[in-house]
Amino acid sequence: MRVIAALVGLIILGVSIFVGAIFVAGILGMAIIGGVALAIRGWLLRRKMETYAREHGDLEAEYTVIDEPTRKATRRPLD
Repeated sequence: MRVIAALVGLIILGVSIFVGAIFVAGILGMAIIGGVALAIRGWLLRRKMETYAREHGDLEAEYTVIDEPTRKATRRPLD
């Protein structure tokens, strides 16, 4: 009886390891596919931005620098 129980236990252990490996492989596969998709999207966006920059040139704008007056720290006495 103990031999049958040990055999059933080993079979269950083997099946659980196999099923776990399939789940890990699936999750890893989805992560790889997602990473490749993000890399392709980034490459396409970068290519699109470079084409736009070549066609439209640099961005030009006017601006004014405003200096803020220096503020002196004043201490108030505690009541």
